[in-house]
Amino acid sequence: MKDAHTHSVGETQTTLMRSKDQTRPRSHHHENDPMTPPTRSLTLLLMLALATALTACGDSGEAEDNNGEPPWVGLNNPFAGDAAAATEGKVAYDNENCAGCHGRNGNDGNLLDLSTIADAPEGRLFLSISEGIEGTAMTSYGGRVSEEDIWKMVTWVQTVEPAQ
Repeated sequence: MKDAHTHSVGETQTTLMRSKDQTRPRSHHHENDPMTPPTRSLTLLLMLALATALTACGDSGEAEDNNGEPPWVGLNNPFAGDAAAATEGKVAYDNENCAGCHGRNGNDGNLLDLSTIADAPEGRLFLSISEGIEGTAMTSYGGRVSEEDIWKMVTWVQTVEPAQ
């Protein structure tokens, strides 16, 4: 048995037919397709994480405007090695909900594991947080977090170790 549902759109009227025994919508995927929606989502997520890691650590083709050096060269963390500053950096990290992408501990999130960039140049980390990373999910925090707190966040990021 079929139910008829009539819908009007503008001046056009259409009738949709649905069988009573049809309990779920038909899948748009071929049943032998290995790229099911969960697989596609996981693949996309892994590709995004890899692109973010490569952009955060490697040469991203940024313009060199510092006597031929990348823009982060010469940026030095005033809190480098300061355990109290690292603790305050973790508080700032928590306050800005960085865990939404990087996880509560920085190494257990759904995007970039911060332990993979902990040894990146400190100026590069600072610019990544303050200016964001174009083409990635990493947004700019420079307008809402003080430079001092960003440097403290960098200090904390440099302490993040791989998840066990």
